[in-house]
Amino acid sequence: MNLSDGKKNGNVMVFHENGQLESDIDYQDDVPVDGPYTIFLQDGTVWEKGTFKNKGQEIDLIIRGGKPTSELYEIKENINQISDSDKIQDYYDDKK
Repeated sequence: MNLSDGKKNGNVMVFHENGQLESDIDYQDDVPVDGPYTIFLQDGTVWEKGTFKNKGQEIDLIIRGGKPTSELYEIKENINQISDSDKIQDYYDDKK
């Protein structure tokens, strides 16, 4: 990962503690580059899969919470400062 003025630029690969890939996303100035992405659980199961659109401001989701879906999700302003693990935990918390 390259940081420029504290912002993510380039490919950012995040791994779970067990070494399993968690996510692999390209960024430009801290914003995901438009295109596909996948977030994995520690066992390699696909947790979320979609396509970033409109300069990272929307996601066209096809899998969310490990289940097929078809939804367009608008990104909150601060979403890029939240780790993928925290996004997964937030999803679990929302379901309680």
